[in-house]
Amino acid sequence: MTNIKKHGGSRIGAGRKSRAEELGLPMLMNEVMTEDKWLKLFEVAYNKAKDGSIKHLELLMNYKFGKPNQTVDIHSTGEPLFQIPIVSFGNKS
Repeated sequence: MTNIKKHGGSRIGAGRKSRAEELGLPMLMNEVMTEDKWLKLFEVAYNKAKDGSIKHLELLMNYKFGKPNQTVDIHSTGEPLFQIPIVSFGNKS
């Protein structure tokens, strides 16, 4: 009984690699995209944001500052937000 191997648990390098890692996409991106190309892409995004594109503005803001935390207001007075009128569909006699 002393020859029982330990199975399970987390191990370094265990688990399946992501699809991007399997395909080598990060290394491929480094080969294709030079620093100048990245700067040009961000410049294009900046110009589109300046011209009013909200999506490009969000992209730049998210990269610069990160996505804002979503909050939920859990403090409620228990009062309904609005009144719903009650309609009676009784018999027409």
